[in-house]
Amino acid sequence: MLVRAQTIDEFPLDNAASSPRSIVAGPDGNLWFTESAAGAIGRITPAGNVTEFPVPDAGSQPWRIAVGPDGAMWFTELLGNRIGRITVGGQIEEFPVPTPNSLPTGIASGPDGAMWFTEREGNKIGRITTGGAIVEFPLSSHTGPNGIVAGPDGALWFAEEYAGRAGRITTAGAWTETAVLAEGTYPTGVASVASGTVWVTTSPSGFAIRIPVAGGNPAARSVTAYALGDPAADGSGNIWYPVSDGKIGRLDTHNQLAAFTIPTEGAFPAGVAVAPDGKIWFTESQTGKIGRLDPATASTACVAPGAPALAVDGAGSTGVSAGGPFVLTWTDPLGSSPGSFTVLRSDGGGLGFVPVSTTSQTSVKLTAAASDAGKTLFFEVRATRECATSNATGPTSNTVSVIVAGAPPPPPPPPPPPEGCTPVPGERPCRIAPVTTAPLEPIDRSR
Repeated sequence: MLVRAQTIDEFPLDNAASSPRSIVAGPDGNLWFTESAAGAIGRITPAGNVTEFPVPDAGSQPWRIAVGPDGAMWFTELLGNRIGRITVGGQIEEFPVPTPNSLPTGIASGPDGAMWFTEREGNKIGRITTGGAIVEFPLSSHTGPNGIVAGPDGALWFAEEYAGRAGRITTAGAWTETAVLAEGTYPTGVASVASGTVWVTTSPSGFAIRIPVAGGNPAARSVTAYALGDPAADGSGNIWYPVSDGKIGRLDTHNQLAAFTIPTEGAFPAGVAVAPDGKIWFTESQTGKIGRLDPATASTACVAPGAPALAVDGAGSTGVSAGGPFVLTWTDPLGSSPGSFTVLRSDGGGLGFVPVSTTSQTSVKLTAAASDAGKTLFFEVRATRECATSNATGPTSNTVSVIVAGAPPPPPPPPPPPEGCTPVPGERPCRIAPVTTAPLEPIDRSR
């Protein structure tokens, strides 16, 4: 049955509790997705016809899925500790990961003709050939590699959930990582853009962070106050991402945001994919549906407002004591259209802005906390226009600063260098010999 709500179509699965998660456009013209709670791999045609293929172990939690160089779909089994392979005809093979309880999470096709995957609890990056031979490359402890993608530079890039960084590994196994991307966030998803960047999304604060692969500083863009799922890039370089409050978001190449509301409440979308025709497909993990959004449909158009002009206490900067108030005021680019304003704060020298307040007014009174003593706080504001079925967020305002008097708290002691790494300002390069295993035979569950 097809449920239509203007620009978004929803296709319910037979099992509403199947928890579909990752989705990818397959080489057969269909969309393929994992059903973590049902223990199955699903296939949906562009017309919305669904076929499901149970994996041998129903409790293995198929997690992410990617197209392999052999024309099959490859997927991770989070609790099964296996890498799976399914042909377009539905034949499934499984390959055990050598490290026990590694929680294989992300998977991507590499430029070397093999599949690469992350081991979130094993703190390793794995490589599996189409014949089933697995090599593991250890990282430092408490790295927590999650999503992974083939970058435009011929290497694999992955999100380091526990370390707060992005990692890069060459096909020879040489690993490096960026500096911390945004304080207090957990990188989980990653997407690649052919123009030369990778994008990392974080939760729960909801950043999209642009990393130039040829060098340069990452640029963090706060896109939502809610947790994100895996992002995907379309052919124009726009980044699409699911938002846990029931929206599909888009960050365009002009750094403007748009969000499209899923008709079913409580959908909790988890993954997105861009189909060859440009339509955006996504999973609804809490309602057991697959959704489709057509960006070309006219009713999705919602013009983003301009940037507000921001002041603090009537100026570009002000000084207060800890516990003292200050007032942010800004101009209104919304005019007569409905919408809201989001106030963002950064404690990190103007990087990593985090939403602190949302209001329909053009001013807000804030107070410097005792813990802010000795800090310089930075603030920005951005406007969101609300349309009938979507909303659009404009660029951020100018930045203002609040200098809080008082002695800053003592800094925490520096952490010890990770095992096997040599600290270098801004990154931790590691060179670790891979642990090689013999080719593994597929598990045959028919015997």
